[in-house]
Amino acid sequence: MAETMVETIPDSLEQRQLQWKRLQLNCRRGNAEVEHLLTAYCRGLSPEATSQVAEMEILETLLAENDQTLFEWLVQPDLDGADTTPDMFKPLIQAIRSRYLSA
Repeated sequence: MAETMVETIPDSLEQRQLQWKRLQLNCRRGNAEVEHLLTAYCRGLSPEATSQVAEMEILETLLAENDQTLFEWLVQPDLDGADTTPDMFKPLIQAIRSRYLSA
């Protein structure tokens, strides 16, 4: 009986590299403004940096949101004082804006 070899990714660096590539792909959106902000931020991430693992996880969750919601959170100013951005995303959204403006 022949043994079948199951391919696994033994190295967590490889897992982070795959996640980073997935994040880059998911930054491609139908909304150009949102795409520019997200792409600029994602380019600054490094899969080699273990300190960014949690940040990449939150970004992955953020990217599951629809384009209109991301546009409201990232681009539109909070005109009426009713910020609808979930607290877990606020630091990340501020970092995304900052990185884009400093680029």
